[in-house]
Amino acid sequence: MGPAPAPRPREPPLAGAALAVALVPLTLMGVLLGIVSAFLVPVGARIGGGIPSLGGETGPTSPGGTSAAGRLLTAADGGAGGVPLSVGVALGALGCLGLALLARLTTGERLAGLAPVTGWLVIALLANTSVHGDLVLPAGLEPGVLFLYAGVIGGALGLLPRSLLPGRT
Repeated sequence: MGPAPAPRPREPPLAGAALAVALVPLTLMGVLLGIVSAFLVPVGARIGGGIPSLGGETGPTSPGGTSAAGRLLTAADGGAGGVPLSVGVALGALGCLGLALLARLTTGERLAGLAPVTGWLVIALLANTSVHGDLVLPAGLEPGVLFLYAGVIGGALGLLPRSLLPGRT
């Protein structure tokens, strides 16, 4: 057995203008992630509950007087029972985590992960409020709040110190 290889020297983190140039595209990726994931929040299924179907109806309302769109919204808001699995919530959480880690790896600065998460958070908050009443996120406490918490928690996990990351000592 030969001598153990010398540990690789750690590259210095980016500073000044180079850091700013690196943070701009990372922030824009966070904004793009916020837009895409906000529109995907209503997409998904429920475990343990029924998935609404629009098939077999010929008129605007069913015999019970509820429109097909009304039944679909009721199912999305929890009327069908079960646990909601939203594509947008999962994409927001995992995307914020991934972008925070990417920012950290590319810049060498742990707090650089705040840039994409901040871009995502601005879009998430704008999607949750509107002057005219038009919201991107579905109405109701469950999807919108879960979307906000999941993304922020995902981003916060990307900011953990190296000693707390799995596989690190």
